[in-house]
Amino acid sequence: MIKEMRDTLAEELANGITDGQVRRGAQRFALIAAAGELATDYGLTGWPSGEADRAVRACFRDWHAARGTKGNAEPAAMLAQVRNFLEANGEARFTAWNADANGQRTANHEPRTANRAGYRRKCETGHEYFIEREVFKREVTAGFDPGAVPRVLADCGALVTGSNGEATRKERLPDGRHVRVYRIDPTIWEVEL
Repeated sequence: MIKEMRDTLAEELANGITDGQVRRGAQRFALIAAAGELATDYGLTGWPSGEADRAVRACFRDWHAARGTKGNAEPAAMLAQVRNFLEANGEARFTAWNADANGQRTANHEPRTANRAGYRRKCETGHEYFIEREVFKREVTAGFDPGAVPRVLADCGALVTGSNGEATRKERLPDGRHVRVYRIDPTIWEVEL
């Protein structure tokens, strides 16, 4: 009986959404409603019939609205984390592309970049970021699978991939090194998941 109640309510809550994460969430919320309604039927709660169902529907709507996406929440969170890293560190940890080898801008002699995460280069649509591989893996993707974040960025067009579709690209950096980096496109600021 609980399984039938759960499945019926979960289908109503998900309302045609096919994302697995939302559907699993709907199943969990619906199970709570089914258990609450069963407990009410047995006189254990003191609630009127339908109260658990109404409360769970309200909670599900709030949860779904707070997720910020109709799809899987992890890709949106990954994208937000990369954006936050760039916002927090864009000026401080990314040396301007036209800086000299010591990290000082040739035009106005800004201070040397401490704890460099990579380089930033101005282009027509904003700044491109060239992020060192270890910084990307240790800091930018912290808390996520370091292989999944580049896939999300590439899928939404915010990562310029290598010639064979790999996440990193071999680039000649202003300091003379020819190394593999993650090249983030300015479209990262426009993408919505």
